[in-house]
Order: sequence, then C-alpha cells, then structure tokens
Amino acid sequence: MKAALILLVLAVVCVSVYGESCTGTDISGCTSTNCDNVSHKACVNTICTCELNTDHTCTTLSDCLSITGWNCRRPKHCVDGTCHFGNL
Repeated sequence: MKAALILLVLAVVCVSVYGESCTGTDISGCTSTNCDNVSHKACVNTICTCELNTDHTCTTLSDCLSITGWNCRRPKHCVDGTCHFGNL
C-alpha cells in the first residue's frame, strides 16, 4: 500500500512538471518550459511547448527531424503544419 502511494505521488509530480498547460496564446503558466536560443515558448493544443523563431513548416515529422542547428533534447513534432518540440 505504501509503495502504491509513493508511485501515485511521483506520478502527480511528473504530470505537474511535464504537463504544463496553457490557454490560447497565454504562455504565462509555462514556467518550466525552457526553449533554446532559436525558439520561443508557445501554446499548442493547450500544452506549453517551443516553436522555432523562423518559419519551419512541415507536413510530416521527417521535415522537423531534418532541421539542423535546432538544439533540442525533447521530442520534435509536426503539429498543424509547424515544427514544435517539447511535451506534446
């Protein structure tokens, strides 16, 4: 029982750190989201993420994976025709 409680607490902590949410274009709640020098914080589908400062359109994930100079340690995504990275 104690182990289950500990796992529950850890799950709640992970969700609160990695699942920052936002509304519309308001990124004020995205305090744990850190972007590199070629990207900026953005709200995509109510999730805090990072977008490239320059326009990088995509139709598939491979379009985003082929971008060079993007110092991103989190998963890259193609959402709504734009490359993003982070917790989507």
